[in-house]
Amino acid sequence: MKKIVLPLIFTLFSVTGRGQMIPFFENWDMGLFTYQDWTFSPAQGNWQINVGIGNPLPAAMFRGQPALTDYHDTLKSIWISSEFRNCAKYWLEFDLMLDNAQNSSTEGFGIAVKHNGGSGHDPYLMLEDIYNYHSFGWTHFKYQLPDDVWQSSSWCFQLGFVPHGPNSSQINGWYLDNIHAYFTCNPPISITGMNMGSYRHLSWQPPPCSLDTTGQTMIPIGYNVYRKVCMDTTFQKLNNTYVVDTTFDDHVSLGYCFDYYVTAIYNSTEWNGFLCESQPSDTIYLMFEGVDRQYRSREITLFPNPVDKTLTLKSSDPIQGFQLSDLAGRKMFEADKAGSDEFSFNCEGLADGIYYLTIRTEQGEISQKVIVQH
Repeated sequence: MKKIVLPLIFTLFSVTGRGQMIPFFENWDMGLFTYQDWTFSPAQGNWQINVGIGNPLPAAMFRGQPALTDYHDTLKSIWISSEFRNCAKYWLEFDLMLDNAQNSSTEGFGIAVKHNGGSGHDPYLMLEDIYNYHSFGWTHFKYQLPDDVWQSSSWCFQLGFVPHGPNSSQINGWYLDNIHAYFTCNPPISITGMNMGSYRHLSWQPPPCSLDTTGQTMIPIGYNVYRKVCMDTTFQKLNNTYVVDTTFDDHVSLGYCFDYYVTAIYNSTEWNGFLCESQPSDTIYLMFEGVDRQYRSREITLFPNPVDKTLTLKSSDPIQGFQLSDLAGRKMFEADKAGSDEFSFNCEGLADGIYYLTIRTEQGEISQKVIVQH
């Protein structure tokens, strides 16, 4: 049996009258189009379930034989809920493979979506049309569904997979697998940070959300703040309860360089419960300028400083890695130097200005100002 891993943790919703469950998965394990109510328009044509091919087995397949001319046979999903569209982005992912008979570039495979504005008769919006220029193996596709799909009167959308062309005998088969429709909640925006002496002050703006005639169905109820020491790989959540304001003060005494991001937590107004944690905001980088008591015994030498061409660093402790950043926090250079107590690097490509070099050793991190002056 195939296993699907969710990109985020969601509650599953079955929305009566407003489309079916979101997220929506189809990996054809049941071997039936009817299991999740797939339909065809105008006809099933050469669509079938192939139990001998899949990613992994089985997969939906549109065969080239028997030959069809001027065909356009759409595989249509059930209606899928877009209940939470006012503060979310919707996504479609799937795997596709083509076994070509002739590299004719005349036979296509369209990926389409349409919304249900009440009548359900609106035309499909084509996301992409892929043609048989050559065979290709299993390839993963991902699309953000466009805002055109979401209308004030629309509560759901439908996916369409559309093999078409003048002569299906030009292909041996299109193979379709692991269809995944889901949403991600909008993150906070415009995150900024300032060093305030003994603490870091963060601020941000609420997620961009839209109101329509049906009102909001999801609202941010608070935020989580995450931090890591620069050059570490793992972020840690700082707050024990949701932050209800759009500011946060991090009173931290250790370390000199930190990365931060913020997520939004949403409840559903209809279900009156947790809905999702958003994607991370942009990550900001904050440097604490100064030397803490615990680092004064550590000897770090930079020369020449100001530097024109080559900067050399010597340390009394073995260096594990270092990172050079500008005043805006953009990383200009990063490297691992495990066990070395000296390194040099070229600064000729850097613009004149002030930079910070963060050095990581077994004792922790220390940062020093570097002036580039050509």
